[in-house]
Amino acid sequence: MGVVTNHGRTKTLPLASVFFAISIGLGYFLSGNREIPDLFSDHYPIQKQVTISLPLSNQTGRDLNSAEVRLYGVVAQTSGQKVLRASIDSPYLQFSDGRKNTVWVFQFSDLARTATKKINAVIDIGFADQAGHPQEEGAERSPHVDTAFANDPEVRKVLEQVSQASPAESLEKLLAWFHEQHASPGSQDIPEKSDAPSVFPKPYDPSSSDPPAITDPVKTVLEVFRSNERTALGKVFLFTALARATGLPSRVVVGLRIDAGQSLTFNDVTAWPEVRLDGQWQHVDIESGVQAANPPPDYLAMRILDSGTEDIRPEPYEYLVEAVGVQVSPGSVKVRLTKSD
Repeated sequence: MGVVTNHGRTKTLPLASVFFAISIGLGYFLSGNREIPDLFSDHYPIQKQVTISLPLSNQTGRDLNSAEVRLYGVVAQTSGQKVLRASIDSPYLQFSDGRKNTVWVFQFSDLARTATKKINAVIDIGFADQAGHPQEEGAERSPHVDTAFANDPEVRKVLEQVSQASPAESLEKLLAWFHEQHASPGSQDIPEKSDAPSVFPKPYDPSSSDPPAITDPVKTVLEVFRSNERTALGKVFLFTALARATGLPSRVVVGLRIDAGQSLTFNDVTAWPEVRLDGQWQHVDIESGVQAANPPPDYLAMRILDSGTEDIRPEPYEYLVEAVGVQVSPGSVKVRLTKSD
C-alpha cells in the first residue's frame, strides 16, 4: 500500500506505525477535551485561548487508502508557558518527543481524490509573569556542538572575540557582534519562500529520534555563517550555534507571535533563541539584544528544537506540520487568539 507524493513517487505507508507506538506506550488515541493537571497555576496568571484550524486536501489525483498528518501543537510546559486544556474535534494520537514537544498524529482512510478534511483545535494556555519561574524540571543536557562549525577558522575568530570569563559577559559580547554584523551595509536579510504545499514523503516513526525526511534542500549553520544573505530563521540558528560553541546552553523555539485581534497563518511562524543562564532559560531577542527570564506572553511556543542536530529548513512552518498523502498549505492554516485575560 502506498501514497503518491508531490514528486510523483509512491511511498509505502504502513498502517501499523501508529498502533506500534501505542503498544510501546509512546502515545494514546484521544478525542474531545483533555484537561491537564493545573500545576503551579499561581505562576501562570495570564491565560489565553488559541484556535488552530488545519484544512487538508487530497491533491494526488487518485483515491487514497490512507493518509497521515502530524502537527506540533503547543509546547505543554516550558519556560513561561503551560497548556491548561486542549479540545480537538478529530481522533488523534498524542505523544511527547525527546524535547517534550507535544505531537498530535491524525490518520485518515479511504480518501477520495477530491476529499477535503479539517482539523480544529482549541487550546487554553497559561503564561507566566516575568519573575522567571517556574522553570523546566531536570538538569539541562550537554548541548550538542557542531564541531565542523566550531572548528572553522573564521568561526574560531568570532568565538575568540565573544568568549568571556562569565556566561553573561559572553552573551553580551555575542549580541553586540550579532548587531554589528546585521547592521553593516554588506549584510542582507532575505525573505522566506512564498506559500507552498508541505508534503513529507516518509511516514513518521514515533519510536525514532531522527527527524522526518524532507525533500527540500536544507542549509547547515556553517553555510549560513559564510553567507551575507540570511533569513530570519538562519540568523536564529546561527546565533544558537555560536552560543553553544562558547559554552552557553541554547536552543531554538519555533512558534508564533500573536496579539489580540490577530488572525495568523503558518506563513507567520517565526523562531527565537533561548539561552540558559544561572539555571534559567532566557528569552533572547537578537534584533534588540533584550533578554527576559520568560518570553513575553504574546510569544506562543509550539516546538523546541535541538538546533545542534537539526538542519535549517527553508521555512519555519516545516517544523510544525508534516503530511503524508494529503497536502497542507501553510497559508490555509488559521491561528487565532479567541480569548485573553
